[in-house]
Amino acid sequence: MRKDNRVIPKIPVCVGNRNSSVMATAVFESKSYLTGFIKDISASGCRVEVDAKHQGTSIKAGPVYLKINTAFDEPTIVKGLIRNQHQIDDGRFSLGLSFEEDEVLIRFLTTLAIV
Repeated sequence: MRKDNRVIPKIPVCVGNRNSSVMATAVFESKSYLTGFIKDISASGCRVEVDAKHQGTSIKAGPVYLKINTAFDEPTIVKGLIRNQHQIDDGRFSLGLSFEEDEVLIRFLTTLAIV
């Protein structure tokens, strides 16, 4: 059983590797990220589906930035940690992520009425 209830939103998202020497804006300006969508989301994490087949980059397990694009606001960048990943088919992957809680995340989840 999950700690938090999940919502199924299908929100567009970009996922980029995160390390201490690179700011989030640099990751997304350099185009070194994968695009996909949030398949489900809760207050503690989400499942993201990405298509890596033709995007020319890869995502390593570990800390990531998520640039979340919604119709009602500017893109939101939150921090997460890839907890698991598996290949769905040729080039498509499912990533299980936990969120790193901060004010930006709380504001975003409140907007979605998740917290």
